[in-house]
Amino acid sequence: MSTPKLRRLSASLLLILVLSHAGISAADPATTNNPAAPPAEDVTHIWLNLQRSFLALDPPPAWRTNRPNAETLANWRLSKAHLAEQLADQSRDFYRQYPNIPETPFARESEYNLLEIVINSGNTNVLPRLQALDKEKLSDPTLTGQRKFDLMAHIVERNANVHEAEGIPVVMNYLEKGSRELIKAFPDNPQSWQFLVTVADQEQDPKKSRRLAKEIVSSKADESLKITARRILKRLDHLGKRVTLQGTALDGSPIDLSKMKGRVVMLHFWESGCGYCVEELSHVKDVYQKYHDRGLDVVSVSFDAEKENLQKVLALKPLPWPQYLAGPDWDAHQGRDIDIPALPTIWLVDRHGRLSELNARLDLDHKIEHLLKE
Repeated sequence: MSTPKLRRLSASLLLILVLSHAGISAADPATTNNPAAPPAEDVTHIWLNLQRSFLALDPPPAWRTNRPNAETLANWRLSKAHLAEQLADQSRDFYRQYPNIPETPFARESEYNLLEIVINSGNTNVLPRLQALDKEKLSDPTLTGQRKFDLMAHIVERNANVHEAEGIPVVMNYLEKGSRELIKAFPDNPQSWQFLVTVADQEQDPKKSRRLAKEIVSSKADESLKITARRILKRLDHLGKRVTLQGTALDGSPIDLSKMKGRVVMLHFWESGCGYCVEELSHVKDVYQKYHDRGLDVVSVSFDAEKENLQKVLALKPLPWPQYLAGPDWDAHQGRDIDIPALPTIWLVDRHGRLSELNARLDLDHKIEHLLKE
C-alpha cells in the first residue's frame, strides 16, 4: 500500500463545495435586522467573486495532454500554495467582517480547505493556524459521532503526511501514534484500524509488520481491513523463500527467475498509466546502470491492461531489462505467490533466489549494496 496522502482539493471542487450553499435572500433577517450590514446583493457579489478566485488554483487545461517539466511544475506548485494562502486570508477576512450571514460557515470551510492546500505543498508555517481550526471543528456540539470520527481520521493522516520530507519511517511513526489515538477514542468503530493497516504494510521491520498485522486480524477492525492484514501476513511468509517467476518478455525472450541464481534481482512492479511509476523509471534505470556490472539484474512486471500502452511508454523511455506483461491471468497464476498491493513496488531477490525485501523502494541503494556483498 502506498504512503497515505493528504486529500487534494482541486479549486473547481472547492468552488463547487461553496457554490452549492451560496445565495442569500434580500429579506433574510440575518442582514435586514443588522443596520451595519451592507445590502444582501453586495455581500453575495463579494462572496461569488471570492469563490471564482479559487479557480485560479487549478492547473492549466493544456497540462491534461502535455505534462510540464519538473521545474515548471515545481514553480507552479509554489505559486499555487502562495495564492491559496492569500485566498485563505481573504476567506477569513470575509467571515470576520460578516459573521452572521448564511455564507459565513462556508467561508470558514473555504479557509480550512485552502490552508490544507498550502500544507500539502510542503509549507507547514500555517499548520498552527490549521490546528486551531481543527480544535474549533472538533468542539462543535452539532458534530455527529461519524463526522467527528471522519474529521479525526483526516487530521491523523494530514499530521503524519506533513513529515513526508523526513522519510517514510517518520511518517509511519506519526501515523501509528495517531492510529492508536483514533482506536482509543473510537474503539468500537471498525474503521479505526485503517491507518494501522498502512503502517503494517509499509513497516521495514518484518517482525513488527507481522505483529501489527496479527493485532489487526484479532481486533474489532472491519473485515475488509482484516483481509488486507491477512494478505500482508501471507506476503511476509514469502520472505526467505524462493520466488518463482516464469514467462515471456515483451520482446519475446524467456524469463525464468530460477536461472538467475548468483545474481541479485530487482523485481520492479509498475504500470505505464501510473504517473508516479513513469517518473520513477529514471531512478530505477540509474540504479540498474550503477549495480548491473556488480551483479544486479532487473525484471519489470507491468500491470497494463493494453500492451500497446506499455509499448508507447517504452518507446519514449527505453529500458535495458526484460518487461513482463502480467496479463489477465496474473492473479490465477503468478499472482498467487506474488501479491502486489500497490504500484510502484520493488522486491529484491538475493543471489540464492530467495525473497529478501518486500518494500525495497526505501533506501534502495543500501539494500542492494547489502545483498551484493553476501
